[in-house]
Amino acid sequence: MDTLITQYLALIGGWKVVTIAVLILLDTIMGIIVALKAGTFQWSYFANFLKSSVVVLFGGYFFLGVFVMANPSYQAIMPATMVIIDAKVLADLISKFQDLGISISITPASTTTSTTTTSTTTPAPTLAETSHATKPSQLLPPVK
Repeated sequence: MDTLITQYLALIGGWKVVTIAVLILLDTIMGIIVALKAGTFQWSYFANFLKSSVVVLFGGYFFLGVFVMANPSYQAIMPATMVIIDAKVLADLISKFQDLGISISITPASTTTSTTTTSTTTPAPTLAETSHATKPSQLLPPVK
């Protein structure tokens, strides 16, 4: 029994749970700040947020850990789930910063480009352009 608990904690625990917890905590704090600034903070909304967001995210993650323990071939789902949860909470955080008037833009890393050659390419025609269809329904064959 102890080995199962140890394996489960190794599967879901560590930095994975810490990142989810920290992001949810920041999201909660930012949500409270936004609601206080807007004058709409109510304890019932806060309780509803905890029930509908925190419990769902953590509960789903922990339940998925139990599922993966029963079916080890699905172990790759855990890191992917953590990334999805983190991305969702980060998007919520960015939205809250924007509600406060703080602009956050995410730009890709700069890449080096060559300026010695310049080529002009024309884009490939779309399906509608090559089929001479004027309506989307004309792209599909008739149903018999």
